[in-house]
Order: sequence, then structure tokens, then C-alpha cells
Amino acid sequence: MRNIIATTFALFIALFFSANASGKENSAPDFAFPQQVSQQAEENLKQALKENDGNAVVRSLIEYAVAVDKINSDSIQSTIKKIETIIAKEKDPCTKAILNTLLLEIYSNIYDSYEGIIAKREKVGTDTPADINEWGKADFEIKIDALCNEILIDSDALKNAQLKDYKKLISHNDLTFIFYPTL
Repeated sequence: MRNIIATTFALFIALFFSANASGKENSAPDFAFPQQVSQQAEENLKQALKENDGNAVVRSLIEYAVAVDKINSDSIQSTIKKIETIIAKEKDPCTKAILNTLLLEIYSNIYDSYEGIIAKREKVGTDTPADINEWGKADFEIKIDALCNEILIDSDALKNAQLKDYKKLISHNDLTFIFYPTL
């Protein structure tokens, strides 16, 4: 199950947050050397946090997550914790929303991939298990609902943020910014 979770996560990363191919800044890391990529991503993350560069924070976290997954496919929980730690410190509501969207997609993809297994798990007690591999349907529903609320908590900031300012993070074409002008 963990390998499928990791594969699902990596697929999401590749499809949802693809980088532009133009320019050195957007050059794709060589995932054939995941340890080097994860180390570079950590350095880039520290620099991005220092500079308050939300786009670079998100990109660094994605590169880190994909690289760490290639090293150890059981890394999804540690990656989630890393993202949550960054979210807790992040001040920019748009970057926070994007990172929460990333978490939402991770949890949704895990649930969708294992819906049959997860649906059979009965909730024992009121606490959510620490290990995501023990979560039941209700645990995922609660987490996904909470993330949806977190994403939209500052809807005014999202309405005012131009989507083209985040073009390094999203797949887009010529019509994207016409039909979706803001976050």
C-alpha cells in the first residue's frame, strides 16, 4: 500500500505542479540522483523561506518530496509533516493556500487509491491514528474537510492574487489565465 501511496503522490506532483521548461530557474532536477536532489531542494527551501519566496518554497517542497520518495517510498508521512511545519510558519495566505491544496491532493489521492480498504476500517475512539495507514474513511473526511476550510480561510487574498504570478508552479496554457485570472 505504501508504494502505491508514494507513486500516487509522485504522479500528483508531476501532473499538478509541472514547471515551465524555459529558463535555468525552472530546469527540472535530475531525479536519477535523488539524494542530491533532496539535499539541493532542502537548501533551496531554506533560501526560499529566508527570502519569503512562496513560489520557491512550494517548488522546493515538491522537489524534496519526489526525491525523498525515490529514496524511501515510506516517506509520505514525513513529507506531510514537513509541509505542515512550513504551513504553520507561513505568513502569506496565498502560499498557505497552495500548500494546503497540495496536502488536500495528497490525502485525496491516498483515499481514492485505497477507498475499498479504507472504507472497511472502523473508527475506534475519537482520535485519529498517528499512522495514516491506519486511517478510516471518517479520518480522511475530517482531514479533507479541514483542509478545504483552511484553503479558503482568506478568500479575499485568493481573489486578489493573480494566477499568472504562480505560473512557475502550475500547468497552464494560453487560456488558463483568461479563464482563471486569480487564485
